[in-house]
Amino acid sequence: MMITQNMSLDPNIAIPMFAIWIGLMIAGIILFIKKRISYRNGIILYFLSAIFAGFVLGGTPNTIAPIQQILASIKMGSPLQIIIPFLLMLLGLLLTSLFIGRLFCGFACPLGALQEMVSRINYKSDIKSQKHRKKWRLEIPKKYTKTIRWLFFVLIIFLFSIWNIAVIQMLNPFVGFSIIQNPEIHIYSIPVISLMVIMIASIFVYRPWCRLLCPYGALSSLFSRFSKYELSRTDACTNCGLCEKICPTKEAEVNADKSECYFCRRCIEVCPHEALRLQKV
Repeated sequence: MMITQNMSLDPNIAIPMFAIWIGLMIAGIILFIKKRISYRNGIILYFLSAIFAGFVLGGTPNTIAPIQQILASIKMGSPLQIIIPFLLMLLGLLLTSLFIGRLFCGFACPLGALQEMVSRINYKSDIKSQKHRKKWRLEIPKKYTKTIRWLFFVLIIFLFSIWNIAVIQMLNPFVGFSIIQNPEIHIYSIPVISLMVIMIASIFVYRPWCRLLCPYGALSSLFSRFSKYELSRTDACTNCGLCEKICPTKEAEVNADKSECYFCRRCIEVCPHEALRLQKV
């Protein structure tokens, strides 16, 4: 039996999720501006996202839902009024990327938050521990992660368009969050297994879902290149290079476009001069 999420934007389901998304993003922005985004505060935001937006609300709606519904509606020739709510939802999410980069992916997305918490097992904000932990990591260059992600996105569209195979629906890890609420979802179901595999992989690969497979992440990376605000260096920077060494996506480099910056704060935590802050580009 195919396990799917309820694709309707029922206000009773959607409004609480949207409220959590907005609340977490506003909290993140305020903490960054006030320079109070400590390790503890970051973990609290991740925990709230993963628990409440994830397991309590069942991960619905999510960033995959509008993409999945738009593809299905186009395929079936559904009326425009069916597509518009999901199109507006997708555009709204992408506009946040245009404003403040991947902050939504960093804190508001429950799957992103869960990966971030797990990644802290092996991706510490400690330069000394970096050398000892590198052998337990799979470092994939940015150009390859983006290529893999776009190839997966194209594969999703191709298989669905030609053979009506909904790969994104079958593997959707967000459905795994519904295991507490939905009795039809078992521990051995594909979505739950996908979620567990992603969690385990996050120990060895930084944010594997976000960087390698997420279709929304592929679209968001295009918009975040032109973000109005981003984490950048101030005049206090001494070019010590610590932020570049600690950054798991190499977005701390001077000429990086920040399209894969998930606001993980490792650069802030390791900087001895507090020379990194959220600034208008």
